[in-house]
Formats: sequence, structure tokens, C-alpha cells
Amino acid sequence: MKIGSLLSQVYKSGLVDAQNNSIVVTHMSDRAMKIIYFSNNSGSRLLKIYSNKKGYYEYETLSFLADYLKEYTVKPDGFFQDEQNTLSVVPYVAQRELNVADMASPSIAKQVVDVLICLHRVKDAREIKLFCEQINFAELMPCVEKSLGLSVDYKDYFNSAVPVVLQRLLEVPQHGDFTFTNLGVRDNGMLFVFDWEDYGRIRWPGFDFATFLASFLHHSNTYNSAVGSVDSFIRMTERKFGSGVYKGLDLDSRTFAFLFPFYLTGFMFLKKRLNYADTIIDRITGMIEYLFKSADWQRFIRKGLN
Repeated sequence: MKIGSLLSQVYKSGLVDAQNNSIVVTHMSDRAMKIIYFSNNSGSRLLKIYSNKKGYYEYETLSFLADYLKEYTVKPDGFFQDEQNTLSVVPYVAQRELNVADMASPSIAKQVVDVLICLHRVKDAREIKLFCEQINFAELMPCVEKSLGLSVDYKDYFNSAVPVVLQRLLEVPQHGDFTFTNLGVRDNGMLFVFDWEDYGRIRWPGFDFATFLASFLHHSNTYNSAVGSVDSFIRMTERKFGSGVYKGLDLDSRTFAFLFPFYLTGFMFLKKRLNYADTIIDRITGMIEYLFKSADWQRFIRKGLN
């Protein structure tokens, strides 16, 4: 990535002092780069550079959401672009990646729920201008059939049952990748959420909770046992996160469970659409197939919510 002109703009803005900072590149690929400028004077900054418009998406999203998620994220300081790349500047927040051991803490589980409910309750979230193209339900089905090879029952689930349920629910923009990878823990024990460039691609209420559960159960190696039956799945979610999570998301537990396979499928499609690694896509696909092979989940899906 050629970023010289962008960095010149940042230096001229005064947000970063090129002379009095130590610099650490924490991520670099052909499409993205993250650079931390450590400063003892004006505060450290994180520069997020993209070879597309993701920097713009994230800047606009965080400019709005930071007021509602105060302790869980930060408002960006500035945005810059040239003919090829976009760059957002945000205050640097020291943190480490969330891990399974952290989830033993009731405080962390409570904060996860708090973030999810805060996002669900963001004032005017349904009316704000969203900067990402929404995933089209019609685009999802060819991917589903190709990846999963569905029986007639499951085609009916995707084509008929799920759309009816979704029509009853209000659309709410989701983070889109609410997983361990995009959650950090600060030294004070507070959760921190980052990488908001896909906010709004998915607008199905409870989707972020589903992706977090998939991430949590994968990292704790408990997925198969947790989803052994629909009832055991619901009990696990309520035991770990409290029944209030469903009330806060305007869902009941069985509606969420009914949508869970669909939400995982949407997550798989999103990862394919954004060219994530095959290992991640295969893992999510395996989770979906495990549900569809379960006799209990098959009965539940066939019966529906009637």
C-alpha cells in the first residue's frame, strides 16, 4: 500500500506528530494496515488504513455510535483519503484480545450483554444513514444451497419460515462481526469493541448475539454439547448471559433459537462475501451442519414457532 500522501495529510492536521512518536505497525496486508503512534504528549493514536472505503464506513459509524457506547468504544479524531486509500484516526486504547478465561467472569458476560442491548437500543438506529450495503436475503439462498446441500425441509425453513419470523421483528443494524477477535479487555477490566466497518450489513435483531455465541462456544470447545438439543442451548444462554438478554433484544428465547441456524448461515455468507479465510468459513459451515443433523433441531425447525 502506498500511503505517503495520506500520512502527509495526517501530519499536517496536527493529530499526529511525526517527530515525537514511536511507531508500531500492528497489522499489514495488501488491503489494510494499522499503525500505532505512541506519544507521551498529545495522546497516542491508532491509524487504520484501507485500500477501499472501509475507513470511511468506520469513521462515520463510530462518529455516531460512540456517544451511545461510551465506555465500550471511542470517537474517531479524523478521516483522510486519497485516490486509492482511506484512513481514520482514533485514540489508541491499550487492550488485549478477549479470551475464554475472561468469560468465567460474570462482569465480562454482563458487559457483553450490555453492549448488545445498547446497540439494540441506539436512538434512531433504524433511521440513521448506514454506510454499508445491506446483505440481500435473495443473494443468501444460492450460497446456502451450494454450501449445505439442503433437504426439502430446510429449504422450506430458509425460504418460507425464516422470512415470516423476520417480518415480525424490527430491523436493527448489527456490528456484523461481534466475536472474540473484535473484542478487547482493558487493564481496568472494561470491554472494548472495535472494527465497525461492517456495521449495518446485517440488520436482523439478535444476529450479533448469535455470532458471539458461535465464537464463545468455538473457543471454549463446548459447541457440540451446548447445542445438543434446543432446550440445552437455551438453558446455556440463560445460565451464562441471563434471561434478560432476550428481553433486551426484544426476542423470546425460542424465537432466537429458531433463527440461530439462519443467523449462522448469514454469518457464513458474510465471511464469504468479504473473502475471509476458508478455515473460518469451514468452521461456521460445520457448526450449521451439526445443527441440521441433530434430530432435536430437525423436529424444532419442522414444527416451527406455531
